[in-house]
Amino acid sequence: MNLEIAKLAASLASPIVTVVGFWFVWQQLKNTNRQIEIAGRGLEASNIQNKTNQDWKRAEFIAGEVKGFYQDPVVVKVLQMIDYNDRRYDIGMLDRNGIYPQRSSHAQRALLCGHGQVPGARLESPSGVDSPEGAGADRRLLTDRV
Repeated sequence: MNLEIAKLAASLASPIVTVVGFWFVWQQLKNTNRQIEIAGRGLEASNIQNKTNQDWKRAEFIAGEVKGFYQDPVVVKVLQMIDYNDRRYDIGMLDRNGIYPQRSSHAQRALLCGHGQVPGARLESPSGVDSPEGAGADRRLLTDRV
């Protein structure tokens, strides 16, 4: 009888081991599914962080380029020329006496437009003494609006 019980136990053990194996495989598949969900959320979070970093770097790059643009001396002078407020600025050329002539932006705009004469404009030496037009390169064009 012991032999029959052993055969019966052996024949029942095989299906039990198979069921337990399927149960372990099922648990492993559930764990894998959870790991895939966690990895997907991590990937999504890293993509969002990467986009945020790229936007930030793009903004820093643009800010640096704009800052560099406005620090360029040529750009500064051009912006002063087209500024609506009338002010004096160096035109960036030395005259015969080694002086940087200055012009008002209103007068410079008129000269650049080809009008030549600005109503109320006069030539003045750096010392402030009025002189006839065209009396020399050391003169500067001024307007009454300055």
